[in-house]
Amino acid sequence: MVFARELLKAEKISALLLCTLMALIANPVCGADDEEEAETTPAVTTPSETSPSETSPSSGSLAPVAPPASAGEQKPKAETANPGVSVGGETLDQLLSSAREFVRREKYKQAKEPFKKALGLAPDNQQILAEYYLVCLKLQDWSDASSSLEKVFSLNAAKEKELYVDYAQTLWQLRKYDKAKLACKKALTFGKDKDRIYRILIKIALFEKELVLAEEYYQDFFKVAPKEGVVRLEYGKWLQGKGKPKEAIPHYKIASECRPADTNLHETLAYLLLAEKDFGGAAQEYQRAMAANPKLAGKYQASMKYALQQQRAAQKK
Repeated sequence: MVFARELLKAEKISALLLCTLMALIANPVCGADDEEEAETTPAVTTPSETSPSETSPSSGSLAPVAPPASAGEQKPKAETANPGVSVGGETLDQLLSSAREFVRREKYKQAKEPFKKALGLAPDNQQILAEYYLVCLKLQDWSDASSSLEKVFSLNAAKEKELYVDYAQTLWQLRKYDKAKLACKKALTFGKDKDRIYRILIKIALFEKELVLAEEYYQDFFKVAPKEGVVRLEYGKWLQGKGKPKEAIPHYKIASECRPADTNLHETLAYLLLAEKDFGGAAQEYQRAMAANPKLAGKYQASMKYALQQQRAAQKK
């Protein structure tokens, strides 16, 4: 009896399992097929997930994604921009428009902030970096100008030829003299703006009391800019301070021709020429001083008269 009851129970279980199996065959359970479908369906990209290269740097809006490059074709490197549409509610275009309007009105201090915000949206945009560093130069913000140029060079080494002298200047202004000297030497290899480079090297050499080196740089400067007045005047004063007034005179003369409105220079040169008994030259410089500033005529007339008298006396001998 017990065996019969157990057999009947087993038959009922088998029947139940069979019904379940038939139901599974007729209505398969969802899951495995869905997983396979999920793997083959492309994910929908939202604006917050967009990669920087798919964002338009000029408007902050999504740009069409380029089709995949064909075999052997190299996709150009895009300038990265922050995927955010705006900063403080202002788009990239609005920030640049505001900054450039301030620059046009020569309000460089006000232009700096919108440029900085624009770089937050497009940190690798070379045009914005270049405009920003020019604003920094105007404001004599040497630190930001220097770091901006370093960023430009890291993105495009070809820009070094055009801007490396500016970079050397920022380093000099920051008193990073060793780096500035290296930058000047590299800038010289590009063959541009040599007069500016030598001026920086002269100032560093004088500051470091490398007088022999400063003399060499002065001569290098005069080779590339023989008629420049400011450095000629500076060099003349330097020679005069070293007790070499006679050697200073030819440099003062060139400076005098380049700086006709500089009454102090005319007076200094006249004084040195009197000491060298060049009375005609001295009288001429006094005359130039009076022409530059007629209000000082009373001051220089007596001196010019004396120089002319000495000239006539010397001619009689």
